[in-house]
Amino acid sequence: MTKSWKKKNSSKVKKIYQKDYQKYPAHHIARSAVNRLVKEGKLSKTSLLKCAGCGNQATEYDHYKGYERENWTKVEAVCSQCNHNRRRELLEIIKLPNLFQAKEKN
Repeated sequence: MTKSWKKKNSSKVKKIYQKDYQKYPAHHIARSAVNRLVKEGKLSKTSLLKCAGCGNQATEYDHYKGYERENWTKVEAVCSQCNHNRRRELLEIIKLPNLFQAKEKN
């Protein structure tokens, strides 16, 4: 989603976030904690950091220890590709279906 699309479709975006929050509340709370630390200047903006995985420009923080309360601030700056790869590797390790793959049509 681009910023301009989000702006034009704010009601759709709100519904998407509400549905995602209901499904994964711990993820949203953990992200909010990180966002608060960035705003307070206690954590650097990702735009100023390099990806911990590949060295490219970081775009987001990865909650590499999980989303439990004690791990909210245990994050690494990563690019979106490395974060996606980490998530895929984790799903393979714990034998869960990859929820981020395109659904196959019957």
